[in-house]
Formats: sequence, structure tokens, C-alpha cells
Amino acid sequence: MPDINSLAKRIDAEFAAVEKKVKKLQSEQVDQQKQRENRLEQLNQVFDQLQDIWRPRLELLVKKFGDRVQTTPRIVPSTREVTFEFQSRVARVRLKLSAFTDRDVQKVILSYSLEIIPVLMKFKNHDEIEFPLNAVDKEAVAKWMDDRLVDFVQTYFSMGESDIYLKD
Repeated sequence: MPDINSLAKRIDAEFAAVEKKVKKLQSEQVDQQKQRENRLEQLNQVFDQLQDIWRPRLELLVKKFGDRVQTTPRIVPSTREVTFEFQSRVARVRLKLSAFTDRDVQKVILSYSLEIIPVLMKFKNHDEIEFPLNAVDKEAVAKWMDDRLVDFVQTYFSMGESDIYLKD
């Protein structure tokens, strides 16, 4: 019959194995968090670089619409966002352009969101494009953004051509 010391050693071995696993998991989590923080720093650098693309385009949009638009920028560590509120005599128009990342900070995602109330016509109300964090194609970003802004302008002016919006 095994003695109590043998049982104690086996139980101690189980406790030691669990403690070793916990320490390993904690170490891995610390490493993952450090890597995530490094990717967040990289994301901020990418956002800073992309600012050279989107700032002049957004400023041009504001300039073209003059006092018919109000802008609200929002900046948080993992997101850049600007909302445009357009004063139209026929509808409330809100355009939101965002740049953000996924949960694991592996991608850069650009988003276009258009809201027109009342909705009385079909229009493209949402679009996204994404890139790997370490391979953002600035040319593709510029083209995508230009296309979305032209889509918006076309939609905005088509409200003035819509019989539904023009009725009093």
C-alpha cells in the first residue's frame, strides 16, 4: 500500500504543474499585450501618414459646401472619425468617414456611412475597405476616398432632382 508521503508528492506535482501552466499563460498574455501595444503604436503612425491623404480631400469637401456643412472630428487611440452634417432644404444628411482597426489590431479599416432622412431614394449608404496593418496601400486609400466623396456629391445633388424630395 502506498504511503501518505507518496500521495503528498503526487498532489504537490499537480499543484506545481498548474502553477507552471498559469505562469506560462500569464507570460504569454503579457507578451500578447505588448505586441498589441506595439501594433497600436504602428496604427497611430499609419493614421498619421493617412492624414496626408484624407485631410486635403475633407478640407476640399468642406470648402465646396461652404456654410452648408458642419464637421465634427473624433480621435481616440484606435479610431479616427469625422462626421459631416449637411443642411439641405429637403432632408437631414449625415456623412461619416472613419478609420479604425479590428479587435486584434491587425487591420486598418476605412468606412463610409451616409444617412439621409427622410429616405426617399436609393443610394449607397455604406462602404468599407480594409488593409493589413503593415501593408496599407496609400494609392488605393486615395482612390477609395475620392470615389466615396464623388458618390456622396452625386447622391446629395440627386436629392435636388428627385420629384419626391421636391414636392412640398
